[in-house]
Amino acid sequence: MWMNGVPPCPIIQADVMIAGGSEAAMTPLCFAGFCSMRAMVTSFNDDPEKASRPFDKDRAGFVMGEGAGVLILETEEHALARGATIYCEVAGYGATCDAHHITAPAPDGNGLARAIGASMKMGGIEAKDMVGGYINAHGTSTPYNDKFETMAIKRVLGEDVAKQDKKHRQRRKRKTNERINAETLV
Repeated sequence: MWMNGVPPCPIIQADVMIAGGSEAAMTPLCFAGFCSMRAMVTSFNDDPEKASRPFDKDRAGFVMGEGAGVLILETEEHALARGATIYCEVAGYGATCDAHHITAPAPDGNGLARAIGASMKMGGIEAKDMVGGYINAHGTSTPYNDKFETMAIKRVLGEDVAKQDKKHRQRRKRKTNERINAETLV
């Protein structure tokens, strides 16, 4: 069944699904691994409120967090039939795998730009539609990811949209930190 013009996931087709993710990575092994990769921030120990700095020129890595989230994904028809409050709509999605490096995105942001473009095309959304909108960026605060993610956003949406949304992207991640597997749901 198509949901508002969006074809169903090619693997799972259902009227309603429960999707969840959780992470409890506050362990010595996880800390050691991410610190050795230089992905986790090791500075700002005396001022931890300044440690998480997504898209900031002085970013130095992510702050580990824990969390969980669950979403009910369902067709509009199913939601209306059960009298559900509809909070949002999945207009489109995009997925790519650039296989550049095990921990670093491609330096041109191409994989992410293609995923953003595919989701917008599927949803019938143009860059101008994003003016005043919200971009839920990954924003790990790592030098490579934030740089290449910004490049991809600018390539697909343009400089103006990327600039006007920057403060919203920074604010969310500074408050929630990095929850690895639960990241997209929380």
